[in-house]
Amino acid sequence: RRPNPPSADGTGCQRMALQLNLPLDLVLVRHGESEANVAADLLARGQDSGRDALLAAGRHDSQARLTELGREQARTAGQWLRENGGEFDRYFVSPYVRTKETAGEMALPDARWEADLMLREREQGVMQGNGSPTLGLSIEERTRLKMSTMFWAPTAGESVADVCVRVQHFIQLLSATAAGKRVVVVCHFRIMNAFRILLEDRHDDYEQICNEHLPNAAIVWYTRRDPGGCVHDRVYGGKVISVDQDGIAKEVPFAVGQHFTRTRSCWSRRGAFRRSSSTPDYWHRQGCRVGGCGDDSAAVPRFA
Repeated sequence: RRPNPPSADGTGCQRMALQLNLPLDLVLVRHGESEANVAADLLARGQDSGRDALLAAGRHDSQARLTELGREQARTAGQWLRENGGEFDRYFVSPYVRTKETAGEMALPDARWEADLMLREREQGVMQGNGSPTLGLSIEERTRLKMSTMFWAPTAGESVADVCVRVQHFIQLLSATAAGKRVVVVCHFRIMNAFRILLEDRHDDYEQICNEHLPNAAIVWYTRRDPGGCVHDRVYGGKVISVDQDGIAKEVPFAVGQHFTRTRSCWSRRGAFRRSSSTPDYWHRQGCRVGGCGDDSAAVPRFA
């Protein structure tokens, strides 16, 4: 008898269907430090000079450029990918200036970048110029934000849910045009949050994701390969890579909590994950092997 799908109401199947036929490797890169990031850092410390300069320039957020540090961060991330990433098949980038500059500074060989509007940063509406839609809010707006990080939106701007909708459309585009391929995407912090919510099936954990820090030029690498080399129907896990200015990379592997492997016309549910105290850098799965995919004792994804 075929096992039941993951949830009785069908939502689990819908989420899984969304994630089938994704790229074999999906590498997300956050842009380097930009003028908007500097303005946000200053505003967080109570200094308005950065915001005032951006507003005085009369430029939309999409026109904010990389700082010299941001360019160096992009070059460092690009060097790491050239040395460790292998060859890629498709290259996507947000149409914002800072992401296109990051893509150029990365200098990936033979890259032909495709700009996609679905990858643009979250629209900040009337909060534009602050570098973040949640900085400088009135008491009333802060109260609304506390009600729901996911669904709150600045006036004339977008909510996290709005961003997730268009990232979902982009994921569907990848399923249709880049299934089984190796893809690089240069985008923004809040776009990467949306990818995490959707690909890691963390719809109930979005508050934590939205509050987590991801440094400029950080890399989030998703893969469908498990440690034994078996390729799964959906994302198996990944790693977060941050490279410092000396070229030293810090890699933190993770596993996506629910896995489904199609084996002989039967759906098998993968077990829950826990971090082993004896091997802190690896994820171990509770449960047995499924489908003869090799040694599953360590659930750290396999990367090219």
